[in-house]
Amino acid sequence: MGDLLQYITIAHDQNHPSFNDAQNALVTMQNETPIETIQQILQILTSQNLEYKQLFLSIVILTNCIRNLITPLTENNPDPTINADDSLIREIFDVSFHFFLHENSTINALALNLAQIIISPLKNRILDFEIIPKLANFLVDDSLSHGISLALQCLITIYGPSEYYQNLVEFIPNVMTILQKYPNDYDIIAECYNYLYNFISNFTSIFNEEQFAQLVQNAIVLLEKTPLKKSCYRFLHAVFGYFPNIIIQNLNQIFTFIYDDVRPDQDDEILQQVHSFIDRVIIKSKDYEFDRDLMYQLLPKLFITVKTIKKEDVLEPFDSTYFATHTILKFIKDFDRQFGMEQLNDFIIQNSSSDDLISHEAAFRMLSILITFISLEELTSDYIDLCINGMKSDCIRVQYHALQTLKKIINQFPEKPNLYYSFFENYESIVSQSEDVCINSIRVAIEIVKCQGFNFYDELLQFVNNILMINVFHLSDPLYKLSKKVSELIHEPEFIDNFLLLFSQCLIENISEISEFMIDGIVRSTEVLISGSSENFEGVALNLMELCYQILSSHESYSFFDLLSALISRRFESIIENSVPFYDMLLRNFEITDNDELISHMHYVIPKVVVKEILNERYVEFLQLILNYYRSISGVSNKIGAIKCFKKLFEEENPELKLLFNDVLNSFKLLMSNIHIMMQKYGSSIPRLLLSMARLLLKVVEKWDQQCSERAACFLMHMSCVISSTMKVPSEFTKTFCKVFTVISQKYPQIYEMFVKKGPYIVHFIEQLYEDGDESDY
Repeated sequence: MGDLLQYITIAHDQNHPSFNDAQNALVTMQNETPIETIQQILQILTSQNLEYKQLFLSIVILTNCIRNLITPLTENNPDPTINADDSLIREIFDVSFHFFLHENSTINALALNLAQIIISPLKNRILDFEIIPKLANFLVDDSLSHGISLALQCLITIYGPSEYYQNLVEFIPNVMTILQKYPNDYDIIAECYNYLYNFISNFTSIFNEEQFAQLVQNAIVLLEKTPLKKSCYRFLHAVFGYFPNIIIQNLNQIFTFIYDDVRPDQDDEILQQVHSFIDRVIIKSKDYEFDRDLMYQLLPKLFITVKTIKKEDVLEPFDSTYFATHTILKFIKDFDRQFGMEQLNDFIIQNSSSDDLISHEAAFRMLSILITFISLEELTSDYIDLCINGMKSDCIRVQYHALQTLKKIINQFPEKPNLYYSFFENYESIVSQSEDVCINSIRVAIEIVKCQGFNFYDELLQFVNNILMINVFHLSDPLYKLSKKVSELIHEPEFIDNFLLLFSQCLIENISEISEFMIDGIVRSTEVLISGSSENFEGVALNLMELCYQILSSHESYSFFDLLSALISRRFESIIENSVPFYDMLLRNFEITDNDELISHMHYVIPKVVVKEILNERYVEFLQLILNYYRSISGVSNKIGAIKCFKKLFEEENPELKLLFNDVLNSFKLLMSNIHIMMQKYGSSIPRLLLSMARLLLKVVEKWDQQCSERAACFLMHMSCVISSTMKVPSEFTKTFCKVFTVISQKYPQIYEMFVKKGPYIVHFIEQLYEDGDESDY
């Protein structure tokens, strides 16, 4: 005990030479010997007259030790427990309750936290420890009044299991007595109303009508006291849920406080309760009569709050602004749509041209709400223009909300792309702004391209050209995303040619900047568009090929290597004639088996360029090189990449690939024979490898002939038996297994019958799936 107290004394003195040693010793004791440490701490707390810092740290250490003794919640352990003797737990409770009476509020809070941490895992055994009677003493014994609010909080922590519910309800008369006895102690009053909040459904059996009305009236009057607002609003909100009539009768009085509290500088926790109450008023307005002017008069105050932001560094603040916005939305949706929309529209028009940036931002946040409710017929180009002007703002927050609102409009109304033509009409003024504005404008362009019937091809070309002229390097990655979407959605070869020409010229003109990593996006943009080009692009493609060779002769550039592969896979005649240097590079790369980044690019490139129609007599040679490469590379991720590469190669069927498939299957068999060693070496990565193998076998079954399909299915069954006896079967493997045999049953019924005869193997595997997986897998 002496050493522990000495450590505690030193550990709160940062200037002491042994400060770090003491801190480390205390951490070790908490983690390695929590029971012994608890026993010593209890002895110190009960026998020593400690200074504040010593007392503070002692309770913290005691709490940490308890945390270390609680078994965490898991799937197999839904009820946490404390790994300590009951007698020790009782001592801890007694010490905790003792410090409820300490004069220092911080010590009170630590004692409450300690008690609540212990109560949580003991909820099913509360009665064994006589906790409720001990806490009840604080409610009836005047000498313990300092601990009333803490005791009430502890009792609320116990609230939950039905067997204690009645025990806790019985204390409500005591709580009412306390409210009368301590009218000026706001901490006690707040906790009394928090306690009553949990038992409102029982009020009719406890109070007569007059008593209940008086309790509600008292809570309303207490709304004028700031420390009590949160608890009283919460209490009244709950009463409104169970007994709406009594709140409706007092609604005018409650709203006098709401009008005062709905203001930007109000505490966020109070505002949360205020707006929860307003939400309930809106909900009840459908079924109950009250003065609706109360809500109409509130709306202007909400709009004022929307224009005030307390957290300027947060784009989506969870504060008064958020609550007011949410309530405006509820007003329009559930109270008076027409009036709310008119007010909202007026607010947007007035504030979108304001010089005040906060008001400007608020206009876009409100526009985002308005868009939620309008129909396509109500959508006008004025809203689009507002967003475009907002994107030009110098304020990042305004840019952000304008962008998000415009994207929301486009996503909500994609069937009318003509509405968004004005975006391209304004592109020069948009992209002349900051780099952030340019990036945002590209994001908007992507959304517009996704619209049904998009055909602003010339405008899109001008837009991209303008951006390329301004800042090609910093914007290359967003432009790649735009190009990728264009390649997926637009199938107009002439437009693709012109689009490609922009990027090609950009690459050629910026050859001196090629070492800049940011040009990578431009290269990828060019690559992703190649497959959609027309025959007329062949001349430019040849120039690009020469550029790639020029770059690769002096730089190691994977992106230009990928671009070359895309050019070759397009199969322009002149490109194929000039492809020998590329294949020489590919041969050299086959010799490099320790560069993971290069291996990843090889797996991406190989299916594009190892094509029979391109390689002709060299095709078999390259297939053999691929197989050797697969055998020589190490690491599960690289193996998986290689298998995915084979899967893409196996999209087509030819005699040479069938020979490769035989060799791949043999390598798979070798891997399965060493699966136990692989599991020890690579552990959790092996299921991903097995899944990629299964998916490749599925590709063969789907695409190839009966003989290959049978071999693939047979080997998959062998894999299944090995897996089910070795590890938990991955869920995705289950689905692939089922797909293979579904395809077999449909394409080759006679093979399927053969597998049915081997039923015991399949049944064994399925049983294993059912044990390891869930019912949907089965």
